[in-house]
Amino acid sequence: MRIREEVGSDLRVLLIEVDGFNNRLCCLSEETRAKYPAVMAKRRGRAFSSTQAIVTYRGDGQFMALSFVFDSSDVENMDALVQKAARRTDKKIFGPQDGVTTCRTAFARASDVPCGSDPLRIIHVAQERLRLS
Repeated sequence: MRIREEVGSDLRVLLIEVDGFNNRLCCLSEETRAKYPAVMAKRRGRAFSSTQAIVTYRGDGQFMALSFVFDSSDVENMDALVQKAARRTDKKIFGPQDGVTTCRTAFARASDVPCGSDPLRIIHVAQERLRLS
């Protein structure tokens, strides 16, 4: 599978990394620890519902949202949606007295890689941007 011209710059990836993810999990029971990423992905899916994004957990506190509708120029709004989803997840999992989980985000789109590239290359671009942020 390769990125073709008809995809153009519409395909966008948003990577989301939960700061201190493993530290957050260590205080949870095994059952709750297994639920935390699922609840976080579900909350993020709801937050991005207007963009028809597919949200998945990649492991090690990193989530990915894939959409053809993301407006990557509206980074502040996307960050606000990510943080809101994190707060709601924290309230559900940890309760109201817990501190706030912070997240970092990075965008990449199909136009950031050469036409004909492997689609995974878009994810690698976003990962590199997240690493540098």
